[in-house]
Parts: sequence; structure tokens; C-alpha cells
Amino acid sequence: GLFYPPDPSSKGSCFIGGNVAENSGGPKAVKYGVVKDYVLNLEVVLPTGEIINSKLYPRAAVGPMVDRLFLGSEGTLGIVTEATLQIWPYPEKRGLVSFAFSTMQDSLDAIKWTLQSQINPAVVRIYDEIETKRHFGKVKEAKNKLMVVFVCEGPARLVDLEVQIL
Repeated sequence: GLFYPPDPSSKGSCFIGGNVAENSGGPKAVKYGVVKDYVLNLEVVLPTGEIINSKLYPRAAVGPMVDRLFLGSEGTLGIVTEATLQIWPYPEKRGLVSFAFSTMQDSLDAIKWTLQSQINPAVVRIYDEIETKRHFGKVKEAKNKLMVVFVCEGPARLVDLEVQIL
């Protein structure tokens, strides 16, 4: 019933330490953010062999946050050996909406309108004509088009509203 929101696409072949070192976002980053938003505490081994443990604070407004140095450092400053991460309850509902467009600009305009309208999908993805043919080949309206896919998730009433507005 719980999930890790930055859920990387490469989850079958990646490790949490690498996920942290890359400050990865995954396909749901539009709604949920990236790894830095979920790190509570890190243990990192420095090149000297020294071990650093960041402190677990509910929120900090002052002073340096040592763990932030290692987020996105790609392992150049140290190797993450332990991480305490936030997890969330699995969303109550998921709604999928897709649209076919003739041009990339039309696709981008639709995404811009969606985000400026304060609709907050978990996933926003554009498929070019080749990927559209591969994934939507049997959909008549998708022929020779680009597809924009929105995945809305969260409380059922909110998902229903977002899907309706889209």
C-alpha cells in the first residue's frame, strides 16, 4: 500500500544509492518531484574512507544540510551506503488521458496549458510519430500523429476532476 514517488524507470536495474547520487526523478516527477524531496537521512562513505551520517530532522531552516551535497553529485563526493527515504500511500485512483497532435508545438502548447491550469498530472509524456505508431498503432486517430499522455493520480475525486478538465 506504499510507494516511493520518484520511482525511476530503471527500477529493475538501479540501486537507491545511485538514485540518490543522480537526484533522479522518474516518470512521475511532474507531480511528485525528485529524490531530494524524499531524502530524510544519508550515510555516505567519503573517498578517504570516513563515514558521514546526515542528521534526521523534521525540517531545517538554518545551517548547512550535509546530505544535499551528495544529491546529484553522481558519486564524485562519496558513495551513498544508506538512505532513509519518505514513502507515500499508494494513490487511490489513476486516470489516463491521451491526445493526438499534428505538431510538436501543438503538443507542447497542450502541456503548457495543462500545467498553467494547475492540473498536476503525475506523468506527462510526448510520443513522437515512431513511438506513437509502436504504442498506439491500432488507434485510428493516432495515425501519423504525436501523442501526449497524461497520467493523473491521487484521491478519486481529484483524479476525476483533472481528467474531466483535460
